[in-house]
Parts: sequence; C-alpha cells; structure tokens
Amino acid sequence: MPGGEFALEYVTGAVSMIIGDGIVIHVTNDSQAEAITQLIIYQNTGTGAIIKSDSGSYPLVPTWMGGASYTIQESGEYWVRILSTSEFVIPQVSFDRLSEPGLNPRPPFTPFVMYEPGGFAVFELQPQRRRRR
Repeated sequence: MPGGEFALEYVTGAVSMIIGDGIVIHVTNDSQAEAITQLIIYQNTGTGAIIKSDSGSYPLVPTWMGGASYTIQESGEYWVRILSTSEFVIPQVSFDRLSEPGLNPRPPFTPFVMYEPGGFAVFELQPQRRRRR
C-alpha cells in the first residue's frame, strides 16, 4: 500500500471494462491549504490486483483540481484508489464506454458507472486503516 503521509483513502468497487473503455479520475481541493493526492488504477487478476496506472503523490494547490485517465488495454475488472492528505479533497471517478461512431455531437466516451462525492468507501489511514461511517 502507498505511503504513510496520507490521512484518507477513497475506494471504488470493481467495474467490468472492455478494451477501449476509459477511466477518468478528478480530484478538487476545496480548501485554503495545499493537499497531497495519489491516484491509482487497479486491474483484478486471479491472484489479486495489479497496478495499471499510478500518478505518484503530487500537490493540489488550494481551490485547484487534478486528475488522471486510463484507456483499457485488456478487458477485465478495474477499480480505483484515491489517497489524500486532506478531507477537503473531493473525488470523482467515471468508468466510460467508447460511444458508437456516428453519434456526434455526443462525446467520444459516455460514463456508464460514476462514483461521485459520497459514493466511495472511505477509510481513515491514521493512526491505522479503518472505514469511515
């Protein structure tokens, strides 16, 4: 599990994805202080999960946002972990499907599963990992 400087962890459930689908993560720092975040995308395997994308830890200045995206290379089950030093970081994750050709002006990707604020499993990491209610 990533570093010990983080206070909170937001976790999605697993979502079935097919080649060409996308995962988009947004985090907004709704605070007057800098926050540190890390965005990790996992793929489930028969023997656990493997990391497919890891932003590394990076600062979010006050009232700013960050994010990451990933295009699915192999069909399977995927999930996301967002780590933060601040409870004022607001997470959002969309699992997107590539739209059918010729459906313009629709965007190329259409969300089919969304995790919005309040929809995540939230864990407090300090002093030890426990689920927030």
